Amino acid sequence: ETTPATTPAGTPAAKTTQTTTTKTTEVVKATAEDMKVGVDVYGQNGELIGRLESVKTDSAVVNTGKTRAEIPSASFGKNDKGLVVSLTKAELDAQAKTETKTETKTKTKTETKTEVKKEE
Repeated sequence: ETTPATTPAGTPAAKTTQTTTTKTTEVVKATAEDMKVGVDVYGQNGELIGRLESVKTDSAVVNTGKTRAEIPSASFGKNDKGLVVSLTKAELDAQAKTETKTETKTKTKTETKTEVKKEE
């Protein structure tokens, strides 16, 4: 049997209980049913990245408010908050900015003239 600790005045010390709750949010693979337009997308750190703007069979477009990025469907996971990707909002915005800068548009105009001379 243990005796409760006492203070120098001889009165029992206040009992303290410490409870530590660690919430682990497990991320599992997102299914096609999870991938719906308007669903919030979070980074692994829990930060809201943006929303799904459009969904295809193999990819989805995430709108961050600054940029739009097409991400392969296999890159999406889900937890109790919603959809999850491994990038942060800053990384996604930076990546989209880089892709925009390197994208070039080429216009090619080809004109072919054929002259046929008839010999008489």
